[in-house]
Amino acid sequence: MHSPISWVLNEKGHVVHTISPAATVCEAVRGMRTHGIGCLVVTEAGRVVGLIAERDVLMRCIAAGREARYTPVRDVMTTDPPMLRPDSTVGDAMTAMTDRRTRHLPVVNGDDLLGLVSIGDLTRWMTRHLQGQVRSLESYIQGAYA
Repeated sequence: MHSPISWVLNEKGHVVHTISPAATVCEAVRGMRTHGIGCLVVTEAGRVVGLIAERDVLMRCIAAGREARYTPVRDVMTTDPPMLRPDSTVGDAMTAMTDRRTRHLPVVNGDDLLGLVSIGDLTRWMTRHLQGQVRSLESYIQGAYA
């Protein structure tokens, strides 16, 4: 929980797929499908201005009766997403995701986009961390530290 988010990014990689706010929702969906991801970071002039996730497409485009091929991303994206710094902790990320009901968080240093973490990334990180603790405790109980 106290590990810096930069460690998670170093393990998963720093590749981030972005899209312009002027692109269409249809283009965003194609990008998500192509890369096998559920969210794109919306950038303008090199700055993060929002996120567009599958949920945004469903709730703000499809359910609202808009046509994805004509609707610009800016009309349905999540604006002002919570962002993390590289020294933010895994616990900070989990709190932000819970409080803001989001599954993706950009990691930035100033205006520089360093990566994106998802709830899946954090779950994998926590699972590995807890498995390591369990192995250490098992060794201790079995007398490996005696």
